[in-house]
Amino acid sequence: MKEALVKQAEALADSSDFKQTPKSFRDLMAKWKAAGRAGKSDEEALWSRFKAAQDAFFARLGQENEKTEAEQRENLSKKQALVQRAQALLPLTDLGSAKTTLREIAKEWEGIGPVPRDERAKVEGALRKVEDAVRAAEQEQWRKSDPVARGRAQSTVDQLTTAIDKLRKQLHAAEAAGDERKASEAREAIEARQQWLAQAEAALQEFSG
Repeated sequence: MKEALVKQAEALADSSDFKQTPKSFRDLMAKWKAAGRAGKSDEEALWSRFKAAQDAFFARLGQENEKTEAEQRENLSKKQALVQRAQALLPLTDLGSAKTTLREIAKEWEGIGPVPRDERAKVEGALRKVEDAVRAAEQEQWRKSDPVARGRAQSTVDQLTTAIDKLRKQLHAAEAAGDERKASEAREAIEARQQWLAQAEAALQEFSG
């Protein structure tokens, strides 16, 4: 029984499957503990072989982990440099240039391998903030250039201007007739619509920004 377990362990010693093989060794160890003892001399010899195979694999696994960690740290440095390049775009002064630069950064980013898990959210979040700022600026630019929205804003200004002109005529007529009540109502209506007009003109002005 243990001879078979040793042979399985020795077959795994040179495995390059660093994900599945540790589990296979744990399973073999569980079977080893569950198996009865062989004779004393045989037990020691078999255990020596089993442990040597196990140690050989886990030594290689440790080296592989160190190599992977070093590569991920290097990848992190590269992505942090890209984040700094992206952050230099803020505050935005040229949306078109910023979008081009972000596309270049995204292409480079995709070509870089994984980073340490505990750093992933931080570095990805930092880049996402810049992407969000550019996306928001793009949406604002579209909003300001939207002909339908601009038309609605112009229509509101025109309607309020017409309404104020009409109310002023009513005010003059009321004053001429000595009707203070109607004159007062007209003044209040004009004042309210002038405030609305100021807001509407400010909104329209944004489309010229």
